[in-house]
Amino acid sequence: MAYDEALAERVRGVIGEHPGLREQKMFGGLAFLVDGNMSVGIVGDELMVRVGADGYDDALDQAHARPMDFPGKPMRGFAYAE
Repeated sequence: MAYDEALAERVRGVIGEHPGLREQKMFGGLAFLVDGNMSVGIVGDELMVRVGADGYDDALDQAHARPMDFPGKPMRGFAYAE
C-alpha cells in the first residue's frame, strides 16, 4: 500500500525539522518518529496520530478523530485524524 505523498508533505511542513525526528517507511506507510517513537504516520491517505493512553478518550471526543484500527484491531493510544 502506498501512502499519500501530498499528505506527507503537509505533515513535513507542519512539524518542520527537529533533533531526533526521522521518517521511516513501515506498515506500508510512512511514520514520523521522535527519538525512535512513532508520533505521526500516514497509512494510505489517512493520518494517524499518537495521542497516548491518557489522552486517548479525550482525543476520540474530538469531531474529526476516530480509533486507529490497523490492521483491523484497535490500537489504544493512537487515533486517525480526518
